[in-house]
Amino acid sequence: MRLIVSPDEFKKIRRIVGNTKNGDIITNFNKIFDSQSSIPVKGVRLPKSGDVVIEIPEHDAMLILKVLESNAGTFGEMLRTDLTITSVPKWLNFVKNLIGAIGNLF
Repeated sequence: MRLIVSPDEFKKIRRIVGNTKNGDIITNFNKIFDSQSSIPVKGVRLPKSGDVVIEIPEHDAMLILKVLESNAGTFGEMLRTDLTITSVPKWLNFVKNLIGAIGNLF
């Protein structure tokens, strides 16, 4: 799987990662762009366009997609309900579990 994002899109993604204020998420995100890291996901900035390309080997992409697929039903149910102050913990827990499951793959 290849993800290609523009420089502006990448800045937004970096802000989102930074705003998590979660050291594990930030560290693992940065590993994507470290040529010495052992994780299978690699990212590079193209010199001419400035676009960022993130490559995930097919095997690993299929594992990530499997996690997303297995959580799609819960995500769909949560989208059908109104976001209220009482549902915020459920959303946070869902996102935390989803990111944790993907992180555990590597």
